[in-house]
Amino acid sequence: MDKIDRKVMADIARMGWSGMAIFPTEGDPGPYFNYTVGLIEQNHPDLIVLGMSPKVGHGVLLSAYELIQRGTRLEPDHYYDEVLQGLRVAVLEVLDPLGQLAPMSMCNHLFGEVHGLQVVWPDAEDRFPWDADFDEQFRDRQPLLGPWRGP
Repeated sequence: MDKIDRKVMADIARMGWSGMAIFPTEGDPGPYFNYTVGLIEQNHPDLIVLGMSPKVGHGVLLSAYELIQRGTRLEPDHYYDEVLQGLRVAVLEVLDPLGQLAPMSMCNHLFGEVHGLQVVWPDAEDRFPWDADFDEQFRDRQPLLGPWRGP
């Protein structure tokens, strides 16, 4: 294990999870994204959120982790009111956690191919990317990593 691997594993041992923040670069201009590492150790899929600043994205993941710690199991194709203060979020199954757009590479590196869930945030009017009237300015910031099959 290298230094980063050891730090991530120490975070998981101490706090129950570790957070990764990925920034776009000139050569890879995709969206910002954050994801958890280590929830698999608690028999829960790791989580990813796209299109938020790293600090806000980490806060969303922390809030979701705290909800999980209180006994909620996040499931794909469901909405949750307790993650993003004042707004609901939706959860999607990540179909390709090794994908090019938003790879959860540290999860896969440390634990093998893992299942992931995407936390999807709404626009200011509580609409989601699959809603016809979703605010278009947010669509490219939050690509969907799996299909929405919920209500």
